[in-house]
Amino acid sequence: MSNTFLTGHSHMIRSAVTRKEPATKLEKGAMSAPTRKQYCAVVIVVSDRVLSKERPNDSGTLARELLTKAGYLCPAPLIVAERANDFRTVLSAQLASKPDFIMSIGGTGVTAGACVPEVTKEFLAADFPGLATQIIMQGAKSTPLAGLSRGLVGVTTIGKPGTVVANSPSSKGGVKDTLEVVLKVLPSILKQLAE
Repeated sequence: MSNTFLTGHSHMIRSAVTRKEPATKLEKGAMSAPTRKQYCAVVIVVSDRVLSKERPNDSGTLARELLTKAGYLCPAPLIVAERANDFRTVLSAQLASKPDFIMSIGGTGVTAGACVPEVTKEFLAADFPGLATQIIMQGAKSTPLAGLSRGLVGVTTIGKPGTVVANSPSSKGGVKDTLEVVLKVLPSILKQLAE
């Protein structure tokens, strides 16, 4: 993957394996918004089928809508192929732009392209296994398949401003479960990192 350029709060990757979704209309309903500042969030969808337009980007669109409704600045989702090097390049570029929160969608199971937790771990200074467990418990209310997710939640720094990263399953339900848990504590995590 090659050149990058800065657009607002997000690096876009010029590549055959990455594309950016167009802006969409927001859904109704919102989670509680941060009170002190408007945080910046980035959504990365890891899916060959979404990238090739074989499948609509429903989960990425939902994530952006929920984050925007919650008061976060969130550009259109980035879409990347299910390959470790591709995801690593996109994640690294996004972290370089220093967003407050990055949510990846997909690649958390045990299929051939499920590389997201392993790649994410390379960038984390600490993880929150309790939050990952809460997300699984939230999902298990609807389906036992929630327990198959290996997604991580963590931070790129300790004791200084950094980025919170969360891996969500690819389903819309998984996105809702992840944000239901993470958005309740995200402002507190970011505040602690800044202290």
